Amino acid sequence: MNHNSPSEFDTRVHRIHDALDMHLESGSWASLVGTSHLIRNREDAREGYHRPQFTRTDFMAGLGGQGLIFSDGELWKKHRRIAQPLFHEHVMDNYIPAMHTAINGFIERIEQFRLNGETWDLPEETIRFTLRALYTGLFGIDIAADHERTQLIIPYMDTVGQITFSAMATEMQVSPEKVMELGATRRRIDEELDRIIEARSVSPPDSNDLIDSFRKEVSNQALKEELRTFFLAGAETTSNVLTWLLILLEQHEHITEELFAEVDQLPTNRATNIQDVAQLPKLEATIREVMRLYPGVWVNAREATCDTELNGRLIAKGDWLLICSYYLHRNPAHWDDPHAFRPSRFLDNPKGPERYSYVPFGEGRHMCIGRHFSEIESILAAAEFLKRFRIERAERTPIDAFPGLTLKPSGKIPVYVHAR
Repeated sequence: MNHNSPSEFDTRVHRIHDALDMHLESGSWASLVGTSHLIRNREDAREGYHRPQFTRTDFMAGLGGQGLIFSDGELWKKHRRIAQPLFHEHVMDNYIPAMHTAINGFIERIEQFRLNGETWDLPEETIRFTLRALYTGLFGIDIAADHERTQLIIPYMDTVGQITFSAMATEMQVSPEKVMELGATRRRIDEELDRIIEARSVSPPDSNDLIDSFRKEVSNQALKEELRTFFLAGAETTSNVLTWLLILLEQHEHITEELFAEVDQLPTNRATNIQDVAQLPKLEATIREVMRLYPGVWVNAREATCDTELNGRLIAKGDWLLICSYYLHRNPAHWDDPHAFRPSRFLDNPKGPERYSYVPFGEGRHMCIGRHFSEIESILAAAEFLKRFRIERAERTPIDAFPGLTLKPSGKIPVYVHAR
């Protein structure tokens, strides 16, 4: 995959949207949910993220539930107020032991694959790791490093993603069987959420973690909706960052060697901690560049609550804005050589990218509440991996990506791991 030019995925996404744009020069089209307007520049993105006339959609809440990432209005305000103190950047230290538990299990599994000379599926192992980090860090329940909750979350995410994209793009089709599969996968997720809530039914009276903070103020059903939110928002997005990171590093040896040199400066007698992050500017910049090229949530949908306009474009009540971070992150008006994998762009510009041209965690009042958790988790896990390993893809077939609910590689990616 050559990142100096658009990948097959880039070409496919451009082809789909170019075909839709042919219907109306404004970049609007009829989709399964009504008229959709594709947002590709930061001026329109700023309006879409901030104006009160644009809210989250009932369609997405119907697919993913009434948790923080899909709800709006008073429900969202109440739940955001409960959750906000748990995700402030100044409390991230509280999650480090749980992250280390998950990271250590991840590293041990990878080491075993290395010793056995086995291939392993990169996306599945990264999501296995991030799920364990969620359970230990947010749910207060430890699970084994070789757990199989991946068989719950991956089918659910894939099904929601395919239905979501089919609603946005008329060229895509979703079968009736896929709609039925959504119900089945959601029921399995709900059964797991019930088990989590039951396992946490007895907690210390002074417990203030995620589950207990919500349970003090909301019903069990509302708590379940929030746990589903964190399944969706916290598992596959961070695992995608690690997956794309390792794929890109395997193809860019000079960047890999720079990161090896950087992580080798860390203390060897302990695990990487949150204070070490400041010593990893190149790794942090590389992860930011990964999220630029392959943002986890590649599109954010907003629905107009009344007739309005957006920089001269008429928007009717019920129309959707599709704020496409994938396009914002690759817009040549905002970025030099936008398709190239070039982490130095985040080191060369001390002020950082212009606001709304880089939105991997969204913007405005609905900016991802877990962004600090995700960033720290990604950096710590990547640092521990890079201290020890490099990967080699077992197959040289092109890697495509499916723009579903998240932007993930399509299919399995078998890899070998080698000691550095």
